[in-house]
Amino acid sequence: MHEPVLHQQLETAQLGKPTESITSSGGQPTNDESNYVHRMRQLFLALIALWILAVLLLPTVVFLFTKNIATFYFFVTLVVPVYALHRVRKYLFPRKDKEIVSNLLPRNIGYLRTKRVLDILFILLFSSPILIVFGVIALLIKLDSKGPVLHIQKRIGQDGVEFNMLKFRSMFVNSDDKAHREAVMRYVNGERLNDDANTPYMLKNDPRITRVGRFMRKTGLDELPQFWNVLRGEMSLVGPRPALPYEVELYTRRDWLRLSGKPGLTGPWQVYGRARLGFRDMMEMDIEYLQHQSLREDLKLIALTISAVVLGRGRA
Repeated sequence: MHEPVLHQQLETAQLGKPTESITSSGGQPTNDESNYVHRMRQLFLALIALWILAVLLLPTVVFLFTKNIATFYFFVTLVVPVYALHRVRKYLFPRKDKEIVSNLLPRNIGYLRTKRVLDILFILLFSSPILIVFGVIALLIKLDSKGPVLHIQKRIGQDGVEFNMLKFRSMFVNSDDKAHREAVMRYVNGERLNDDANTPYMLKNDPRITRVGRFMRKTGLDELPQFWNVLRGEMSLVGPRPALPYEVELYTRRDWLRLSGKPGLTGPWQVYGRARLGFRDMMEMDIEYLQHQSLREDLKLIALTISAVVLGRGRA
């Protein structure tokens, strides 16, 4: 995927003019940006204090009573938070000569920075239960079929940048993706994939999927490893789902706008439609989200996603 071609497609799409740089002349931050960064640095320092209390002090106290459990808790809650704090530090204390430029869809730098902090904070606070669930699912995958626990897949991220997306392996090893490629082509062309009125755009009875894989796909748990992609900054908690390379090859000029935002673990399509919506409806829903992003909407989508996972509607 050549990035200059992507920018040309995005800039000529019928969705208003490209926005100008949000920095003042010379790349210096505006007063609003400086005040925002100051507030975020205060939040960062408070976050460090909270982390020290929750991750260091609590395990130390528990260690006096149950050494084995405390040791496990200490290690699983230490690695991820340390890395998360490192990412927050790099984001809130950038190089002074680094310019922030937006020339695709309009981007609110204050919102994007706050959203990044929300991503890190969410993973930081829920790192312990997430890692415990990881361990249980990994064991089930190993007991169910041969092969690795994780599946690495090439996806197209923001501005057409390719990255390695992680998923729990839900298929048998060395499965042919020909059927899925054909299904994607039919989906992009507006064709139904089955006769089910409730989920007409879902590829059903796929023999490549394992027993545990079917459960993970039903609940959406196969996507949990993408928290690592969120920590790396390749994805966000909320945004359009990252597209497959052979899907992007079928995009129209307007469809390229979907790649102007960072992909997410969940989004409006996953919550409100998924297999019930056709490709064109999905595109318009994602583009509209990118045009009107807000923290309120993001928090609402996160809450609805958690509800869908608990009720087993991850692929609904």
